[in-house]
Amino acid sequence: MGASSASLMEQSSSVTPASSRAGSLSSGSVSGGTADPAVAGPFVVAPPLTATIDLSGAMVAVEEFAPQGAVGARPVVIIAPGFRLPVSQYRNYARRLASHGFIAVLVAYDAGLFNVNHLQNARELLAAVDWVTSRNGVPVDAARVGAMGHSLGGKLALHAATLDPRIKAVLGVDPVDGAMGCSAANCPDVSDLMSSLVISTGRTRPVASSRVLPPPTTSSASTPARRPQVLR
Repeated sequence: MGASSASLMEQSSSVTPASSRAGSLSSGSVSGGTADPAVAGPFVVAPPLTATIDLSGAMVAVEEFAPQGAVGARPVVIIAPGFRLPVSQYRNYARRLASHGFIAVLVAYDAGLFNVNHLQNARELLAAVDWVTSRNGVPVDAARVGAMGHSLGGKLALHAATLDPRIKAVLGVDPVDGAMGCSAANCPDVSDLMSSLVISTGRTRPVASSRVLPPPTTSSASTPARRPQVLR
């Protein structure tokens, strides 16, 4: 996900000649090396791999969706569901990404109504990065790791990116920065990392814009170590 999600999509979805590619391709299409995310990509998606990661006693369930027959190391997308939503609701996202050559990992982070700790949840996403980049499986391009999340998962993806430079870009789907009854230490405020969206009411000129925040030039103990690229 480096400079942009588009450039990563172009790299991940390039198709090698059939004579040099193992495995089968699904019925997707790639034109000029740029994939259309509205349709399935060219790769058949392997059956999901499930695992449980032991993070200092916290058990984190993950599901990996990977492309079959992809040549070379693949980029990774970590997917964080919304608050208390099952990963099953996000499997189609993971399958679509895998069909375009990504390794997509769904993370069932532990979020509840009590003992809320978003910092711990962000670390659970990073545990999934550790797992997918260190295990023996489809080769992973550790320089191209991104995270996407919905609602609370969007906040956690952003927070994880401030903690670990391996996450190069974040896609937040309706990210929500809310934590009732949670301390600032356990639930840091990352709202300044979220894109702003202006929707016209019809009384003014039609404007719909988003804000992309650049990486920071400095860091300190009182600010996040880094500011990820925000894609919305």
